[in-house]
Amino acid sequence: MKLSTRTINILSNFALINQSAILGPGKSIQTNSPAKDIRVYATIVEDLPLEICIYDLKNFLSVMKSIEESSVEFGKTEAIISDAASSCQYRYASKLVIRTVEPKTLNNANFSISLDLSAENLKKLLKMASILSSVHVLFDSKGTITVTDLGNSSINVFSLDFPAAQDQKFAYKLAITVENLAKILLQSYKVSFDARGLCSLLGENMVTYYIGVDKNFSTIDGKKI
Repeated sequence: MKLSTRTINILSNFALINQSAILGPGKSIQTNSPAKDIRVYATIVEDLPLEICIYDLKNFLSVMKSIEESSVEFGKTEAIISDAASSCQYRYASKLVIRTVEPKTLNNANFSISLDLSAENLKKLLKMASILSSVHVLFDSKGTITVTDLGNSSINVFSLDFPAAQDQKFAYKLAITVENLAKILLQSYKVSFDARGLCSLLGENMVTYYIGVDKNFSTIDGKKI
């Protein structure tokens, strides 16, 4: 089996969120951060034949990239990564040593606050957050996304306008940490929030992230979540 460039990019992104991963079986894969404040689901083109436990996903991908034009065969206890002249036996980890949670289906019907975030604007927000050493990205129902440090009133602030929803039922200010937002793939998203303080980012590339808001600085109709 050859893993597509898209799948390798998704797995590389998973490695930013959690060092370890439990993948498969099937085409749907998911992971979460050790702190459980980020969860990501993706659909890949490859059909993984069994549950695969990788302790160091970044290391696994480095092996694949080091063996040019490699293919991978997933066996019961190990993966064989090979090309025409070389191969590597890569042992699976025990599921007991991997810090992840059981797959869970989240119902997007509960997300009642939504807006569109383009890849261009996401890139701009993250770039300005880096330049300004910002801690938060704040989504405001008045039609702005701001990078700032909500715990420091003296910090410089960058704001980006977005069209406010005409049928918006709530006044909200919802904050996500820059650290968490920087871990998602750079693409366009449908961004939604629910009353529990969960942000859904539905990507155009069949990748969906769920990120918890910073409840210390997030309000709906003036009330803290």
